[in-house]
Amino acid sequence: MNELKFKTAILLALLTCLACISSVFSADTAINTTYVINEPGNYYLTDNITFTTDKVIEITCSNVVLDGQGYFIDGANAVGYGISASEVSNITIKNVNIRNFSGGSEIYFSEVTNSFITNNSLESDGLSFGIQLESYSNNNTITGNTANSNYDGISLQSSSNYNTITGNTANSNANHGILLVSSLNNTITGNTADLNDKYGIYLGSSSNNTLTNNTADSNNLNGIFLYSSLNNTLTNNTADSNNDSGISLQSSSNNTITTNAVNLNNDSGIFLTSSSNYNTITNNTADSNNNSGIYLQSFSNYNTITNNTADLNNQTGISLAYSSSNTITNNGLNSNVAGSGIYLGSSSNNNTITGNNATSNVNGIYLKSSSNTITNNTADLNNLNGIYLYSSSNYNTLTNNTANSNYDGIYLGYSSNYNTITNNTADSNSNSGIYLESSLNNTITGNAVNLNSYYGIILTSSLNNTITNNTANSNNLNGISLTSYSDNNTITNNTANSNANCGIYLYSSSNYNKIYNNIFNNSNNCYIVSCGLNYWNTSKEQGGGNYWFTPTKTGWSETHSDLNNDGFCDEQYGLSTDNIDYLPKSLDTAAPEVTINSPLNESIYNTSSILINVSAIDSSDVSSVTVEIENVKNVTLSLNGSYYTGNTGNLLDGIYNITVTSKDENGNTNTTEPVIVTIDTTAPKVTINHADNDYNYTTNILNVTINDLSLDTVIAEINNGTTLENITLSETNGFFVNSTYVFGQGAYSVRIYANDSFGHMNSSENITFRIDLNLPVITVNTVEGEYFKNGSNVLNFTVDEDYIDSVTAFNGSTEIPLDNSTGNYLNSVALNEGVYNVKIRINDTAGNIDTENVNFTVDTTAPVLTLNNPVNGTTFTTSSISLNVSANDSLSNVSSVLAQIGSIRNVTLSFDGEYYIGSTGTLSNGNYEIRIIVTDLAGNVNSNETVNFTVAVPSSSSRSSGSSHSSSSDVSDDIESDSVRDAVSDSDVVYGNSFDEGYAQDLKEKLYDSKDYEISGDTIIVGGPKYNVLAKKYDSKFGISISNDYPGENKGIIQVLKVQDNSGSIIQSYTIIYIAGSDRYGTQAALEYFKTLDELPEGPLMIEWTVNGPVLA
Repeated sequence: MNELKFKTAILLALLTCLACISSVFSADTAINTTYVINEPGNYYLTDNITFTTDKVIEITCSNVVLDGQGYFIDGANAVGYGISASEVSNITIKNVNIRNFSGGSEIYFSEVTNSFITNNSLESDGLSFGIQLESYSNNNTITGNTANSNYDGISLQSSSNYNTITGNTANSNANHGILLVSSLNNTITGNTADLNDKYGIYLGSSSNNTLTNNTADSNNLNGIFLYSSLNNTLTNNTADSNNDSGISLQSSSNNTITTNAVNLNNDSGIFLTSSSNYNTITNNTADSNNNSGIYLQSFSNYNTITNNTADLNNQTGISLAYSSSNTITNNGLNSNVAGSGIYLGSSSNNNTITGNNATSNVNGIYLKSSSNTITNNTADLNNLNGIYLYSSSNYNTLTNNTANSNYDGIYLGYSSNYNTITNNTADSNSNSGIYLESSLNNTITGNAVNLNSYYGIILTSSLNNTITNNTANSNNLNGISLTSYSDNNTITNNTANSNANCGIYLYSSSNYNKIYNNIFNNSNNCYIVSCGLNYWNTSKEQGGGNYWFTPTKTGWSETHSDLNNDGFCDEQYGLSTDNIDYLPKSLDTAAPEVTINSPLNESIYNTSSILINVSAIDSSDVSSVTVEIENVKNVTLSLNGSYYTGNTGNLLDGIYNITVTSKDENGNTNTTEPVIVTIDTTAPKVTINHADNDYNYTTNILNVTINDLSLDTVIAEINNGTTLENITLSETNGFFVNSTYVFGQGAYSVRIYANDSFGHMNSSENITFRIDLNLPVITVNTVEGEYFKNGSNVLNFTVDEDYIDSVTAFNGSTEIPLDNSTGNYLNSVALNEGVYNVKIRINDTAGNIDTENVNFTVDTTAPVLTLNNPVNGTTFTTSSISLNVSANDSLSNVSSVLAQIGSIRNVTLSFDGEYYIGSTGTLSNGNYEIRIIVTDLAGNVNSNETVNFTVAVPSSSSRSSGSSHSSSSDVSDDIESDSVRDAVSDSDVVYGNSFDEGYAQDLKEKLYDSKDYEISGDTIIVGGPKYNVLAKKYDSKFGISISNDYPGENKGIIQVLKVQDNSGSIIQSYTIIYIAGSDRYGTQAALEYFKTLDELPEGPLMIEWTVNGPVLA
């Protein structure tokens, strides 16, 4: 019990402590005077506060939120701190306006971490810091603040690291907008630092910081300045219109400067100095600056300057001074007003200048006293030179550059020596393509210098240069010019055609030059003025002299013979005194003779690499021999003794066409016919073109593809389980097949072996198959033509086959789903009503096929019936009632129509082509029920509702022994003749069907059905022999026999026959009147006409029914 009380007391104490702690953190405290915050909580200003102590608000504990709510802290022009915090964390200062401090800081953090300075306004007279972080103030966020007109707007010093400075404005400060000193890994993004007296953003000895999307414009020095700072990243910043440079690095290395805008600055866009090395400057825009777009000086080495734009600067696009080993690539450097696209100044060596576009400048690329590599640049449309090497710019390499439409394309001047100028294009320049002035020992080779306004290549006072393999065509003055003591140059293998003045021009003591193996084709090939000795040929073995052509085919090489076919004219060509071509080359139009010694045509090799040996001979010497392996590769052969040899390299197995093309020194070529060689290093590949299967063939079962380039034999090893036999397969249409071996019924396994001519052998896997020559058998159990009243299990058949592939049944194009779970194939889904013509098909796995057809009808609908006579509720005065029923079935037709006459009898009705008819038979007077039952061929049954009728035959006198007479009271009133009326009254009227019964009732009421009647007195027969039994019996006894064809359509006949009965002991005689027609209208016509007679006719009367009634026919 005591223990329970103790635990309860402890619990209450803990709850009390938690309540106290909660009240501390949630406290909201108002401040309206100087204040020391020494407890965590929320604090807010309720009034403006004026400085009275050195720290207006001091925070000495963590977990504090201070909201200024827009009130001011006024420093009263004193030195001190508006808000100060030291050695705390997790504090927030927001919405405070601080002003008028003459020293110190408006907001000051020392050793403060994980805190926020947000949306504050900080302004003084340029004497205090706006926001100052120092001494390991880390992981803080400074955002949305305005820090203008302070000493430094925002300052991070003394290892203030990992802070985020974003969205702040730091303008018009007396020193810097944003300052970082000895601070690392800070993020400075989206800030504005304009109009500051020194730098917009300053990093001193600060590394690994990120500056992004900041604006640093119109500052008195640089927009962004890095001093002794490493590994910083500057991205998407704008530093325009600053009084010095946009971005400046001093003694700062390994920084990345990318996608910044540095325009309209008073000095350079980007400036690197004092050993700022290994920086990357890429995708920046540095336009319209007063000095250079990008400027490296004072040993700023190993930097990469790529994909920048530096246009419209007052001096140079990119400038280097005393900076080496930099890479300048793919920059756009255009329209720089007073300088060059790229300028490499003194001692800027080993730089790589490649892929740049330097157009519309004074000079495109300008090198002064430096040694560099200039490759793949475009330097067009510049006012002076495309590429300019000046003042001891030695050991440069200029390759694959374009220098068109300048004054001079490429200019080497003032002791620019030992340079290599290779494969450049310098066309359409206003003066010359390539110009060497006072320059020695340069190599000019493989260049195109065409269409220039004066010279293709000109040397002035330039010695010991090598000019070779250049094209100098269509220049407006000279192709190649040597002037003013240009001595000891070597000019070989050049082409100088179609130049307006001459091909080569020597002037003013240009002596001792070696000029040979060139092609000159100009109206005037050579001018020599005031020159001494030059050498115009070498030895025959080294190529002799020059080609001298003219456009009119009158050149020395074209008009002088070469009788010994050695490739040289038989006469020397004297150009001037001391200038003679002793071995002028003759025009050579013959192609080299080429012979392929190896490989031989149609050769097959068991190795992937083939040695090629070719003989090639030409009087002008062979310049090249090339092998083309069609659609694979080209191989250049080397001269080896008297033959040109080489190797194909490794080729895949295949068939190859090899041609050889030889070219002589004059460009004449000869190509051989191809030789065909086969490479076969692998065993044959065997493919059997069918899987394990069954077959219904005895021959041509095996179908094999062999891939090999030197196939010898293909053998099939056949095993039928008892014997093993090998046969050779023959090739037919690209396949190997068995054309003679006959397979019998049964199972087989086969393996294929293939050998090529090199002894490579390969075999297939065993394939097993079965020969099946027996057709499957279908037995149809469904009765042909049968009718079904239910669609289930209608289709029924069996299949005799052990290897079934597929069994299908189609009614037309519609497949019938099947189920053979019982052993028989049955339709698995009940068939819909309809007529079916089903085709059954079976395929076995060998491709044998059997088909059977069966026709049947599915009829699920009962017939439709109408009882026409008797009508419900009718009273009949005759003992026998005619029955008339309409019955039909849409699919299977009516099978039977049965009349159930109460419990007395059932009568089966017969079809007369339109109706089902019959008679009740003789009935006694009384009330009767009748039901009609109709059945179709499918067994569907329908019946009508019960119909009631009454038989009420009036009493009459019995027949006498001679005749039987009816009372004349039931004779039709339409009969006016007494004679005819008596005849009708004395006679029994007999009918055959319901229609005839209806007509007969027009004679008298009492009638007799012919089925139960025997003539024993006067009788009138109504209707023909088709339905009237009595008429059928007596028809032949009358003069005219009645049929469907006679007397014809709508016609009937009245005939009277006197009959004498001698069968009894008393001879009796009576009259039979026969009224019938070929159709109903004929019968009706005869009967109606009979009622109009005055007396019985002696002979037959033919009557026709017309629209006006019956008339004699």
